[in-house]
Amino acid sequence: MGKVALWMYADGLGWAMHGAFNPVTLCDARASDRTAMRSFHFFRKLMRRLTPILPARFPISLDFYRTFGYIPRLRHAASFNELIQARKLLENDRRFISYSDKVAVKDLVASRLGRDWIIPTLHAGPHLPESCEFPLPIVVKANHGSGWIAFVRSKNQQEWEQLRQVTARWMQTPWPKRSHEWWYNEIERKVLVEPLIGEGDLPDFKFFVFGGRAEFIQVDTDRFTDHKRAFYDRNWRKQEFSLGFPLEHRPMDAPPHLSAMINAAETLGRNFDFVRVDLYDLPSGPKFGEMTFSPGCGFERFAPASMDYEFGKLWLAAAIETTQSTGGGI
Repeated sequence: MGKVALWMYADGLGWAMHGAFNPVTLCDARASDRTAMRSFHFFRKLMRRLTPILPARFPISLDFYRTFGYIPRLRHAASFNELIQARKLLENDRRFISYSDKVAVKDLVASRLGRDWIIPTLHAGPHLPESCEFPLPIVVKANHGSGWIAFVRSKNQQEWEQLRQVTARWMQTPWPKRSHEWWYNEIERKVLVEPLIGEGDLPDFKFFVFGGRAEFIQVDTDRFTDHKRAFYDRNWRKQEFSLGFPLEHRPMDAPPHLSAMINAAETLGRNFDFVRVDLYDLPSGPKFGEMTFSPGCGFERFAPASMDYEFGKLWLAAAIETTQSTGGGI
């Protein structure tokens, strides 16, 4: 198979894996090339069957190529996104499990920062109670992944029953295996209920911590309408790069408790090459959100692309220091 054919083959498999194949788009793009269309249909079905049994390196490399246009160097990772893929495949740090568990992590954080940083737990168990006896408003989450979340602002038994059914499905659903974020599927699944803190679309501040030093802070805006993203350095100087979403050009004031949040993020990230620490800033003081070891699953584009390598340099430098001090590393 020639080089051109090989890349087309890889590209086709990547699209088929994601289920992103669109016959109309394909016909337009390839001038009604029916042979290509049949091939994509074939590869889509093939990958659905093969993905569960293929070595993880294969589908990850194909997805990466589809996103970034090159095959990741997993054994010699240099960019931030390559390093995330390498972490998923090559690291077996069991700490990822407890620090990613939205229930278990609270005691870990409280032991290092104090209980004042923790959002109270109203309920944590395999299912929701039969009726809502919690003071409203509340937020309901699954503890073993991201995106499983519901807000409850009024007591309506019929809606509560519907939510119980939804959360029961959460408890039966593993984190997608093709993401290869293995630690989420080793978490004991629980439904978590917390009081809803703040008002409106409360921003969280996502601290990119490399070897215990917070280098950049991500802030997302208009998440439910016109999602944009901004980055600041630790001195709250706005950065002119974006990641995954369009750049937010509007300036933002520094959060009132920025210094305390930086100290907290660095305390939590001290013994990791890289971790993202998400915090909220309330008038009464900051609160812990979560810790993430593979932001965007390693498939978010930087603009400009050179920042992918700048973040990678920070990670690699931190990995050397972490390896020397604790024996850890990538």
